[in-house]
Amino acid sequence: STFLASLILAAMFGALAAALVGTSTVLAGVIGFIGFLVTISVAVVGVNATGIWLSDDVWTRAQRSVMEAVMSSLFTCHRLLAVLVLEFLLYVVFLLALTLVLLFCKIPGIGPFLYAFAMPVGVIASGIVLFALLYIAVPLAAPAIWNGTPIMRTVVLLQSVARNRMLKTIIMMVLLGILTFMVIGFVSAVLLFGVMVVASLSAVVLGLSSFGMGSMMSLITGGGFGMGGYSYAIAFGAACLFLAGSIPGALIALKGTSIIYREVSEGLDLDEVERNLNNRMADMKARAEAARQQALAPRPAPQEPAVAAHAAPT
Repeated sequence: STFLASLILAAMFGALAAALVGTSTVLAGVIGFIGFLVTISVAVVGVNATGIWLSDDVWTRAQRSVMEAVMSSLFTCHRLLAVLVLEFLLYVVFLLALTLVLLFCKIPGIGPFLYAFAMPVGVIASGIVLFALLYIAVPLAAPAIWNGTPIMRTVVLLQSVARNRMLKTIIMMVLLGILTFMVIGFVSAVLLFGVMVVASLSAVVLGLSSFGMGSMMSLITGGGFGMGGYSYAIAFGAACLFLAGSIPGALIALKGTSIIYREVSEGLDLDEVERNLNNRMADMKARAEAARQQALAPRPAPQEPAVAAHAAPT
């Protein structure tokens, strides 16, 4: 239903923007941008609600209704976005630190010597950080939020998982990806055989000799509208087939990440890690405040050199 609602909204705003192109290009662009934001918002809330609904089954909680899941999604989407923004900022900090190290490697004379050590260390650190982001931080942030975890505790949990159970999590995520692609491939094969049968019968009964995967791809790229109303019927049917082929894989991925999150988060002592993180953040804030106070403090006026007084001779 989420994908269908997003598709309908995108089609409605797209048709409205296309109708306004001849009248006002600016207005058409504004309508298209608003439609993009609305479609993305509906998709995010819907996917988040589906994840919340599936996580209830994973954690053997009382199953929420669809409306309750949607309302919970509305009040937790900002947490997920905040966690993803924090992860992005941490990655930017890592890139800045790596850039600073490489700048030191430009020092004449000792630059090549420093680079000989900075290059392998940077490669290893970059690989670990990227794997931690792609296989732990980004995919497991959503299940943590679905389970009701606050923002900072989610960050602490993801850090603890990456530090203590990184290999186990990566292996489970890779296996989940293989399973998801296998399901998508099987469903796609079933749909492909169905398209071949329907295309053959449509050519005989309706005279649609160009109906098939080629015409679907032509419709997607903007052509193929030479068959009257059947062109739009094929476009609508192709969109429905795309949704039917992607929904099973999406559901497996969502529930699979919830299961992996449950497996890798159990038994972690987050209280001490959270205290250490809070202490480091408080120390950084104190240092920043001290530096600000020192910068704002008035500087003492320079003292004039004292002139030695000579007593006049009597």
